[in-house]
Amino acid sequence: MSDEMRFIYTPLEVARREVWKRWNDRKLKERIDAMFQKGWPDFFRDIPKAVLARNIASPNMELIHFFDLAESAALPPLVLEYTEDRFTPKNQEKYFLGKLFFYGGRGRKGGQKLSACRVIDFNGAHGKKLSQIQTRKGESLPLFHHRILSHILPGAEKSVVDMSSWVLANGKTASTFYARYLSFFICHGILFENFILQYEEEAFTREVVLPAILQLESLLGVKPLIVPLCPFANESDPYWKYYPEETEKVVSASKENDGFSISLGEPSSAREKGSFSESDNGHGPRHLGVSSQKGLFEVGL
Repeated sequence: MSDEMRFIYTPLEVARREVWKRWNDRKLKERIDAMFQKGWPDFFRDIPKAVLARNIASPNMELIHFFDLAESAALPPLVLEYTEDRFTPKNQEKYFLGKLFFYGGRGRKGGQKLSACRVIDFNGAHGKKLSQIQTRKGESLPLFHHRILSHILPGAEKSVVDMSSWVLANGKTASTFYARYLSFFICHGILFENFILQYEEEAFTREVVLPAILQLESLLGVKPLIVPLCPFANESDPYWKYYPEETEKVVSASKENDGFSISLGEPSSAREKGSFSESDNGHGPRHLGVSSQKGLFEVGL
């Protein structure tokens, strides 16, 4: 692990203890309130949270794994959304919100068993706010994903909050609001995220994330509590954007499915191909009945 990665992240067990220590530090909380009082969300005031930030909460492998980690941290999960962001298929996270891939494990020759369903018109959706996009059967895209979330993880939809109004009130661009955003994780919660130092994400990590962390450490004497969401070895693998096989049944059984077509076979492009090489056993999300990795040390908002 590079020195930069060591600086960004805190091991899960350390963060689990530290968040309560800081939560009970009245002077630290008062300093944060004084510095970042504008628009402080009420849901951070009652108890520390385990937090994942994504454009739309959807029950893919990544989000299910997050719920496992929140359970390991013994903190209530909170998924922050930004549905006022605009859609572009060039963004991997948004691409996989419009075309769902259902993961059925590996075949006898080791290949991935995948089927796919395109739920939106990509050409028509380009440039629109996510909140304005409808599926090919006329359902709001966020509501579609929340509906399948409630089927795969019953009750999980209650842990979802749209932070769009907060983002818009605090500067709109990440370089403007990111220090304020990361201040949530000084003592009010733990952020579960992977900040990538390669590919197109590297500039964001170096130019926005690292300066924000350094700013908070300089002002408050401590850095935000950030725990890796996915193992470093495959943190960029599209596997985390795939959906468990039973999600296909939810979509197929939907009354709105007339406009969706389920296709079989391997992904058709490099964007859709994963290289996730671990066996299912011991690495799948625990909420799906498979033991997940424990103690695991796209950027969201």
